[in-house]
Order: sequence, then C-alpha cells, then structure tokens
Amino acid sequence: MSRSFALGLLALTACTAGVDAGAPAGERVGRAAQPVIAGQPSDARAVVLLARYDEDGVRRGLCTGTLVADNLVLTARHCVSVTESQVACAASGEPVVGGAVLSDRDPASLRVFVGGDAASRSLDIMEADAGGSELVVADASVLCNRDLAFVVLDRKVTGADIAPIRLTGGARVGETLRSVGYGLTEGGTLPTGRVERDGVVVASAGPLVDPDDARVGIGSAEFSVGESTCSGDSGGPTLSAAGAVVGVVSRGGGGTPDPQNLAAKCMGANVHVIYTHLGLSRDLVSRAFAAAGATPWLEGQPRPGTARPPEPSAPCGAPGAPCATPTPSDEAPPTSEKTTTSATLDVARPTTDEGGCRAAPAGGRDASTALVVIAAASALTRRRRRARR
Repeated sequence: MSRSFALGLLALTACTAGVDAGAPAGERVGRAAQPVIAGQPSDARAVVLLARYDEDGVRRGLCTGTLVADNLVLTARHCVSVTESQVACAASGEPVVGGAVLSDRDPASLRVFVGGDAASRSLDIMEADAGGSELVVADASVLCNRDLAFVVLDRKVTGADIAPIRLTGGARVGETLRSVGYGLTEGGTLPTGRVERDGVVVASAGPLVDPDDARVGIGSAEFSVGESTCSGDSGGPTLSAAGAVVGVVSRGGGGTPDPQNLAAKCMGANVHVIYTHLGLSRDLVSRAFAAAGATPWLEGQPRPGTARPPEPSAPCGAPGAPCATPTPSDEAPPTSEKTTTSATLDVARPTTDEGGCRAAPAGGRDASTALVVIAAASALTRRRRRARR
C-alpha cells in the first residue's frame, strides 16, 4: 500500500452532498472534501452534474454522475441518501466509524444537468435537463463497499453521450485511469465547467488491510488512487482507456486541512481517494437497467442498438445459392434439455451471508452473457408495462 488509510479515522470522510454555498452550515460538505485537483477541461459528455434542491427550489448539494443510459444516471449512494458524514471502513467491508445510511432522499429533489455550463445552470432548478423519478440502491444500511446508486430519470436526456461500464474485474493495480467531475478545483472554488485529470494510477485494490492500523482498509468492491478528486466530484466516474466507468468516487482524505481552502484536504502526496466498482453489484445493475427499460453498454462490447445487422442471405435454391447437403457440423444441436431465460443477472452467490460482499467476483457468465440476460430483463419489464396499459 503506497499510503496509509489510518491518517486519523475521522479523516476518512464521505463526500456526502458535494459543496454548495447555499446549503445550511449543517449540510455543507466542505468538511468532506472530494474537486478534480490539477485538472483540465473535459470532453467526457456522459459525465453530468447531479444537484439536490429543497422544497423552495434552492440548490442544497452537488455531486457528479454518469449517464449509462439516456434515462439512467450512475452515482454514489451518499449523493442520494441521508448518511453519516464521516466513515471509516474495515477491509471486510464493514464500518469502523460512521458510514450508516439513515434514509433515502426523494428522487424528485434531484436534477441532472449536462454540458460544460452545467454548474452555472444548476443555480436555477428550471434549467435542469431531467429530474429524478426513481432511486435504485442496494439493500444495505452502510456505505462501505456499497456506495453505489442509480437514478432513473423522468425523461430521456438529449445532447449528451452515454458511457459503457466495467462489470467484471474491478480495477487493476497500476492501471491508468481518468477522473472526471464538477467538483472543487485546487483553489477551493467550483469550476466553470466539467474537469478531468488523466494519468490517475490505481494504487491498491481491496480487500486490503492498512498495515499501519489493522482496523481500517478497503473492501473487496473498492480500490484507491492518489490525489485526483474533491467535493462535488462524489459519485463521479473514473474512466478506463476505453471510456468505461471503472469506479465511482466514494470517500477520501489525507490532506492537510486549511480553513481558507476547502480543497486542501484533497491535495498532497498523502491523499487517497477510494472508489467503489461495479463488479460485486451485478444484481443492482440488473435492477437499475430493468427499471429504466434500457440495456447496459458493457466495456469492450458494441453500444446497444448500434451493431450493424448481418446482410440477409439469399434463400436456398435462388440463383447463386444452391441447397447444400448439411454436414454434421451444420446440424442443429440436440434439444433434449429445456432452456430458460432469467430476468435477472445470474451471479454466483457466496457460500456465507456477507451482505452481498465477496472477496472476488464469482466465476461463470462472461460480460457478453450478462448483456443478453439484462436485455431480457429490460424486455420483460417493457412487456409487463404494456400489459398493464
């Protein structure tokens, strides 16, 4: 491990609601800093700003999210739920300090803004490109190892891209990624547009115990990087070379606090940022895409709906298409075994009850099979909806 996670248990804070000067002091998240530090303007058009508003339409918090379908945003659980603001986790994926999920927010309080001017437009709730319609979250009461959420939107977003997701393998130590978000810059202020930092290297992957304090670590669905993100980047992605979402910003710390600069906690050689990956949350992914009536775009696969269909072949007996005598390899396989299609993503379960957490992804179906199964779930959901009309 290149840096210690035991820099004071309470320094490991979740980036709960982003930074917003309009929020009451008790709801501000400057104390839980997570900007893209030393970043550059980003053209990652699938990355969106997720804002939360009170009943009067006043903006109360900022996070980042990723459009993974044109009506579905991937973000962090702590961006859409009421949680304890401080969290330290054990390598087992259980909390050591804080980290409890107290309740989920009303999805109608959430708005999505796309584009480079999203931060400035988010001051006016009426400028939103879409609103929240439904939350899809894990059945978990803690953030450790489970800090993921999906927001189903009330309309399809236009003028933005969608991003593929990495559903197998997690992050690899030494892999170089790109962190993107709308959070604080190193000056402690919100950027005018979307910002990214390239060349972010994966420092460690869980499960891993901190050698300096065995009480803390990172869980099996988590990995860490160094200086990169800050307040407002919570829920934002780190992207692979192929542009796929590898993980979602969960928490971080290690920098030296400065009351004059909220971003100070996010800067320096001792900083670590912890991401949650999707590899152990396939059931959650399946439910989210089914709720959105969408098909996930998996890393390394064609974008759904864009693969070119094969050219139709000439019928047997037509000119230039003589009827051939089938060979054994041409014959259809035996059909003595009945096949069924599952409406959920089939993931091998751990042999003991660990709250859905495992030390490593289970073997079994590969990413292409997962795509087919989730597509079946989406189709089944649409048929049920039509049947109810």
